[in-house]
Amino acid sequence: MGAVMNKQCSRLLLVGTFIVLLGTSGTAFGDVLLYDFVTGAFVNPVPPSSVPANTTASNLTGIAGIQGLIGNPGPSGGPLNNFGLSGTNFVPFTITPNAGFALNVLAFSFDERNLTANGPTGFDVYTSVNGFATSILGGALAPNAASFTNHSVALGAAPFLGITGPLTVHISGFGGPAPGTTQGLWLLDNITLTVNAAPITAVPEPSTLSLLHAIGAVGVLRYGWRRWKRAA
Repeated sequence: MGAVMNKQCSRLLLVGTFIVLLGTSGTAFGDVLLYDFVTGAFVNPVPPSSVPANTTASNLTGIAGIQGLIGNPGPSGGPLNNFGLSGTNFVPFTITPNAGFALNVLAFSFDERNLTANGPTGFDVYTSVNGFATSILGGALAPNAASFTNHSVALGAAPFLGITGPLTVHISGFGGPAPGTTQGLWLLDNITLTVNAAPITAVPEPSTLSLLHAIGAVGVLRYGWRRWKRAA
């Protein structure tokens, strides 16, 4: 009986180890969803230049135009509606894992340049993970910027792991001029979301969990019996 139980325990431990490896493999490295404005240049909305494996991605919308020869490198996109409070106006995109896969979001970054004196005074980045309630990346913006500035944030922890549905990102410029007044030009480039789409692993059935508990109990009893025999 003991030999049979030991063999079953070894098999379950092997299967459990395999499941854990499947669930965690690839999370340290990822593929990049990229909008560099080169693919489909001068087209609105802007298609992604690269899409991570086992996912689909939307076009980048909310871009009023793409500036030729200006970018990091050129071209770049220029949303004009940057008035109001943070989150009021934004550039959105969505990435969705394929069926049977879960999305691990590892990092986000983008380049921006506040080209004119009438652009936004700040920016924030929101996601659908928390209903666009809290910014994951933000800061102040100075007018008449001489060059592009990169902004990035490392993620790779809850709640950005194991996402099985669509994930939407909003890049919001705010504090710009009201509609009907002189609009500024805030340029975006190299928008990247680094992700890993990992296969969804099976959760042990209740009967398997019960067997694991039984094996553990048997092990404790055998250990106690041996100690009692030695003491006797």
